[in-house]
Amino acid sequence: MRNFLNVRYGIALLLMLGGIACLSQLPAQGPLAPPGPPAPTMKTLQQLSDQVASLSSLTPTQKFTGYGFLPAPPAAGGKSCIAIPIAAGQLVRLESLVVDAYTDPNAVAYLRYFIKESAGISRIAAQAVALGPALSDPVANTRTGVLQIPMWIGGGGVADVQISEVHSPFVCIQSSPGQNATGTFVLTGTYVSATGGAAPPAPSRATTESSKLDKTDPTLQVEAPAPPKK
Repeated sequence: MRNFLNVRYGIALLLMLGGIACLSQLPAQGPLAPPGPPAPTMKTLQQLSDQVASLSSLTPTQKFTGYGFLPAPPAAGGKSCIAIPIAAGQLVRLESLVVDAYTDPNAVAYLRYFIKESAGISRIAAQAVALGPALSDPVANTRTGVLQIPMWIGGGGVADVQISEVHSPFVCIQSSPGQNATGTFVLTGTYVSATGGAAPPAPSRATTESSKLDKTDPTLQVEAPAPPKK
């Protein structure tokens, strides 16, 4: 029995020595020493702060609010529209439109805007605001609604924006036959600018009087060139 164990131990020892000899003949797999000290894999708080500051300087934002009261239309069953002015050179991201329509239980409120198609020509578009059931506060047949409408709107008129950009927003209310609806509109969003954090200039409420509808397509508005200054 003892001789048998000695033979087994001898065989195991020979196999182990043979394996070591084989490994020593394998080609080298490259240097084991690292090429240099480990590099940092995370940013410091200061680096993150500097990055956020640089982004903020490129696109500072300020609150945009547009308000309008729509008086009764010139004739019963007609419509009233007023411009929500945005100064040329400004860019607004519209977010929501809140409407209160008064006195007419079937009035229709909507946002009216223009999309530039080519030099001096814009397409007229509209987005209706769904109004809720009639209330008695503050007056009879008060109806309210909110329109969530993320939309970029360029300031100024058709000459101040690029092709396919939206410009010149209006808020409108359409009275039902025989009625004279009035209403209030509040638009909210943000100004977006790349020229620093100065407050946007106060916009003018004047509308373009030289614009007219295309005779063959009532959804097109053509802007006449501004007269030369004397």
